[in-house]
Amino acid sequence: MKTYWFFDTALKRSTSGAKTVPGALKKDARNPLFSDGAREKEARPWETQIGNGYPNVFFDPSIGRYRCYYTCFLAPDNGPKRKSQEYRVKEDRITGIVYAESEDGIRWTKPALDVVEYGGSARNNIVALNTHGAGVLLDEAEKDPGRRYKIISRDDRGPLNIHAAFSADGIHFHGWTPVIDDPALPGDTHNFVIRDRDSGKYLLFTRTFKREMRAECRLESDDFLRWTNPRTVLGGLDADDQVYGMPVFQQDGLFWGLAEIFHTGDASLSHYDHVEIELCYSGDGIFWQRVAPGEPFLPNGAEGAYDFGTCYASAPVSDGKEYRFYYMGGSGTHYDLKETGLCLATIRKNRLAGVAPRQDDGFTYQTRRMTFGASEITLCADADGGEICYEILDGSGDAIPGFSREDCFPIVGACDDASLRWRGGAPPAGPCMLKFYCRNAILYTLSGEINLNPAHPL
Repeated sequence: MKTYWFFDTALKRSTSGAKTVPGALKKDARNPLFSDGAREKEARPWETQIGNGYPNVFFDPSIGRYRCYYTCFLAPDNGPKRKSQEYRVKEDRITGIVYAESEDGIRWTKPALDVVEYGGSARNNIVALNTHGAGVLLDEAEKDPGRRYKIISRDDRGPLNIHAAFSADGIHFHGWTPVIDDPALPGDTHNFVIRDRDSGKYLLFTRTFKREMRAECRLESDDFLRWTNPRTVLGGLDADDQVYGMPVFQQDGLFWGLAEIFHTGDASLSHYDHVEIELCYSGDGIFWQRVAPGEPFLPNGAEGAYDFGTCYASAPVSDGKEYRFYYMGGSGTHYDLKETGLCLATIRKNRLAGVAPRQDDGFTYQTRRMTFGASEITLCADADGGEICYEILDGSGDAIPGFSREDCFPIVGACDDASLRWRGGAPPAGPCMLKFYCRNAILYTLSGEINLNPAHPL
């Protein structure tokens, strides 16, 4: 069984009157779920300003709770107060990785960990000092219990490099080791890491600069300590469209990226100095495409909102059917002093992005060549108030008798796995193409024993 997304160029041959649209995330009415510790009712004065935060949120079955690791500017510094492109870090600034946890993912606590002494006391939620932009990985495939949790982040003590450490419990990290020392990788972003489900390799996504523009690059490792040279995998269009960071997750044979798009090219634009999130995808984790360039997947809120200026995401947490996208939302813009808090937006896993009508209510969509197995072909789509018809085309682009548009059983309403059925019976096994005729509808995924047959040599 394979699942293909209609926006994916691997499936799409041609369309007429269609456009790709990001899925409709629903922001939680309780946002922000927690904020800078110095501003909370139970004050934690060392948490002066979260800033960008770069959150890492996941559910840990070993303790039955959600965990969140995030970067924070610690007292006495109050973070970078600035309203210009001339960024200057205060000499006394101290950064740290701090921790929160939750049983339900909504109500969060910041426990006293007794791990790091700061300001004369260890009764705080600090995991590590002088480090930020951490990627924290719960490595369930790790055989060494002492390395089950992994962290990789920038070492702020200098020289500026990226270091890594390990933990048995996700709280006490040990063996901090410099692992990357490359001037082209400043590490002052979300150094996001995953373990590839197929290869078992660790993949690090971090930021580099190309002709003074931010771009995302990828490194690989077999042991989390020795990393390959960086390879740039995603860049923006211009100074108004730069990639600040990109958490990554895997689903349906694809890599998905939450590209944080930084707008800083034209001060006359309303989104100047804002950071919002676009959805990206890749078949191999190297060649990346933006699902709907210029269309935010997680947009900033309205002026005055808790996430008006910036959004920095974590990879989503899934309950099987729905994704929880946690992110740090900032009330001010990137180069401004802002209040920041952990926020939540949700969406069904099979509604991340779709193909919809561009202007009027109708469009057509034709797939590339494919062959079918014995199983049913099913469709995930929304057609409330509309209709989806479909047909099978031969190699010449003509409808196969018994499988034309007139022979299909149209699909109406919203569906997760509606079967494609024709009066001609089971679809032919030989190479063919599908064509969809859609009215007031959005196409999401196509599933079944489907093998694509590209027309070009591999």
